[in-house]
Amino acid sequence: MNYYNYVVGILFIVAGFGGLFGMGRTIEYGHDSVQQFCDRVFADLCEFNYAAGEQFDIEGVKQIHAPGAEYTKEDFELDKHRRGEAILNADDMVYLLSTAIDLYEERIETRKECWLSPQNVTKNLLSGNAIYVHAKVCAPDATIVVMGDYHGSVHSLARNVRYMAYDTLLQKSLISLSGKLKPNTYLVFLGDLADRGHYGLETWALALLLKLQNPDQVIILQGNHESGGLHKVYGLTAEMASKFEQSGTQIQEYMSNELFPRLFRLLPQALFIGVRNQLTSTVSFMLCCHGGVSLRPSGDSHGVDFWQFHPLLAYVCQDNGCEDAYALLDVSADFSGFTWDGFIPDIKDDTLGVYAGSRKCDWVLTGERLMQHLDDLSIEGIYSVDGVMRGHDHLEHGISMLSRVKYSSQARNTRFWKPLEQCTNLCDLSRKGFYPVVTITSVAEIFHCDAYMILWFDQTLNTWVLQPHRRLTHDRNRGNYTWRNFLYFKDPEQKQHEECFFPSEQSFDFVDLPSKERTTSDIFARVAQKQKNNVKEW
Repeated sequence: MNYYNYVVGILFIVAGFGGLFGMGRTIEYGHDSVQQFCDRVFADLCEFNYAAGEQFDIEGVKQIHAPGAEYTKEDFELDKHRRGEAILNADDMVYLLSTAIDLYEERIETRKECWLSPQNVTKNLLSGNAIYVHAKVCAPDATIVVMGDYHGSVHSLARNVRYMAYDTLLQKSLISLSGKLKPNTYLVFLGDLADRGHYGLETWALALLLKLQNPDQVIILQGNHESGGLHKVYGLTAEMASKFEQSGTQIQEYMSNELFPRLFRLLPQALFIGVRNQLTSTVSFMLCCHGGVSLRPSGDSHGVDFWQFHPLLAYVCQDNGCEDAYALLDVSADFSGFTWDGFIPDIKDDTLGVYAGSRKCDWVLTGERLMQHLDDLSIEGIYSVDGVMRGHDHLEHGISMLSRVKYSSQARNTRFWKPLEQCTNLCDLSRKGFYPVVTITSVAEIFHCDAYMILWFDQTLNTWVLQPHRRLTHDRNRGNYTWRNFLYFKDPEQKQHEECFFPSEQSFDFVDLPSKERTTSDIFARVAQKQKNNVKEW
């Protein structure tokens, strides 16, 4: 037995005796674990309206953590007396991480028929020299919930789970209070769950509880804070040192150096999630990722040739009963464009379409170049990639769209991201002057709002419908340090505090038509023909 399995086995026993959440209970992935966790978040944890390491001094002057500086245990100790009663201990966290790792590794081994390159998948992923992309085709009536960066804002995630349980905008429930997603409902996390905020560990714990209770319906993507060891610099490791001090440094190092990195490597970096139109039999995909589409100039080893995606999309679009497929890509996990890259508006007299970004390891794509890329990823009459759901850029409004404007330079500027305030569809967005790129942020500790996006596919209009959910969270009547916690849900309407955007009247009837059968040779013949006719150098 190797060291990893030995330690995990011992800690499983410890966790069994210690119970979950420090309350003497054994862990239950049954009907009440998510609900109990959310209840304890609201009841026991103080919510902050500033990030970890930021502090108000005695005269009310805000002291801000230096940008780029490494977070330390002392940053989290500043607010230790305000955090409230701990709801998570080291044994709990080890148990959840180990169970999630087992789930991912078991699924890789037992679903090899779904991998385009099934050899040594786990070994290649854990080496950090490869990433993988997930493609999924859902039922025609699927509802897809997409959540962006949380950065330790566990109250925001817990509230969003509760909002989904009684969604007033869609007039239906997407998840039970116990945390079980309704059939044909999918939850996608875009990465960056921890770091910077006070409750990165609790945010990961809640996300993993949701994943373990809904293994086929919850998809957690890797962000840049789940790669390259950023968790050791931007707060997660320092948070462990503060919260798990009594457990000793050995278990902290085990989580920071072994369990979290292992879990991060096993997460996909991109998801093509699609729905088949029963009227046309074509599949329409949305690309979900943390950063950009990983389209980079030739010679950059961290870019991905878009032709590598066609076998994956073609495979999952076959009428063979396979809803999921995976592709292993020979790309460094630490600096992939899926986790680091971004977007800018069009530039006057632009001839490149892609420029070096401001983060020093990223590239940014213009809107017009993105549209060309989405067309390159599509095969007419078989499948299309229609837009991008992403996080990464921390935008104050919570849900924002890329404007169709032209600037004189490629300087990073948040002004070209405009708030998405109403239910709309991709066709309308194009007519209104936007590109099909959505940035989602729910870092409530900093931006004072909860946000997530709901997607579904309108079969009649043949387009994706986007329903933004955004609610203001800061209660100005409760002082500088705390926000609403448990009391927030005593008034479900929240008319005085929240900002809701209601959908226009739409018909969601689906026509029950048999899908047109396509053979494997038909699909791949079309892919080959497009590649022959449409090869571009740039």
